[in-house]
Amino acid sequence: MILKIYSLALFSLSCLITVHAEANDTSNHLSTADEVHEEVSAGLSSFIVGIDQFFGNSGQHEDSSDLIIDLELNSLTSRYQKEIYTQKYRMKVRLDNLNKQVAKFGKRIELVVAPSNLLPENEDVDITDYKSQSSSVHLQASGMHSRNLKYQLGHDGIKSIFVGASYKKVFSLDDNEVSAQGTFRITDKEEKQLRLASALSRTINKQWLHVTYADAQYRSELDNQQLTVGTKLRHKINTEQAVSINLSGFGTTENDFQMEGYAFTLGHRLKLYSSWVFLNTDVFVDWQKIRNFSANPGLQLGLNIYFGN
Repeated sequence: MILKIYSLALFSLSCLITVHAEANDTSNHLSTADEVHEEVSAGLSSFIVGIDQFFGNSGQHEDSSDLIIDLELNSLTSRYQKEIYTQKYRMKVRLDNLNKQVAKFGKRIELVVAPSNLLPENEDVDITDYKSQSSSVHLQASGMHSRNLKYQLGHDGIKSIFVGASYKKVFSLDDNEVSAQGTFRITDKEEKQLRLASALSRTINKQWLHVTYADAQYRSELDNQQLTVGTKLRHKINTEQAVSINLSGFGTTENDFQMEGYAFTLGHRLKLYSSWVFLNTDVFVDWQKIRNFSANPGLQLGLNIYFGN
């Protein structure tokens, strides 16, 4: 099945290249796909602006009414996991007039839809997770004195409502960029969730990016907590594609954080069409203690489709 999907992706790519080549013969003319995408994005953005006008017309200022939607579709198969299909949704909405109304409090409000897993969101420090994820929906307000601090109120898409806060700090250290983030949430079932993440990034020759990261998570409803560490090397081939190598491992409190699993991933990201469709291909192999560290090779295909402005 995964080969069928891959073949379909290659066939679609050849078709899209043909369409793109024909479109180039007619200057200033968008392809039908681009026209539909532009109309959908414009319609969604107009809908957001219409909602925002309910809060008045404050004119231009730092923020703007905005909508960004990222739809990710994945298909995965491996030695021990057969035909797993997952969807991830990421959305961020900024409302210009609403933010102007609350600006007197020194805050900015955004509506965020993101995978409920609290692993790093930046694609350059992303950790491959083979489990199906739901999406959380929450309102996010910047702190009164610092935009690094954000307050959250939302629903995790599975079973609970939560309130929480997130703090992220990014700073330079010699030729490196260091990021540190902490997120704390309390659910309506009195469950506590804490995530601490850090990453050290270094850009090499403008085309290579090396990232070392660590992620620790605590959930009060679980007896066994997890620590993940890893390193990733990413090479930007050109404006159309990039490749990456990722090595990661995780340990748990049950074994005093001794490594219970390792994963090696070779990834390729291709701009499949225009600037809003991307194809992600990950060839991986992992070794986990629960399988006596038997090798589990696999392949994951994913599409990222972006809407908005």
